[in-house]
Amino acid sequence: MSIASQLAMIEEYEPTTNEDDVLEVLEEGRVTPKYLKERTNLNDQQINYALNQLIAAGWVNKVTTGLYELEGDPRNE
Repeated sequence: MSIASQLAMIEEYEPTTNEDDVLEVLEEGRVTPKYLKERTNLNDQQINYALNQLIAAGWVNKVTTGLYELEGDPRNE
């Protein structure tokens, strides 16, 4: 059970370049912000903003504090 409520996925959402970088890593499985920082060229603020935007779009789920998973990527469907 996630700590964030399930939001409807906004399939028309257009991810930014930073969000694309985060999504690419999320396709491999659950991640932490620290892991995203190691795998991308993004800083903490960029990672947090990208995760929050993707959560709001319904593409990413916050499993618990500091752990995120891909809910779905409509671009791949």
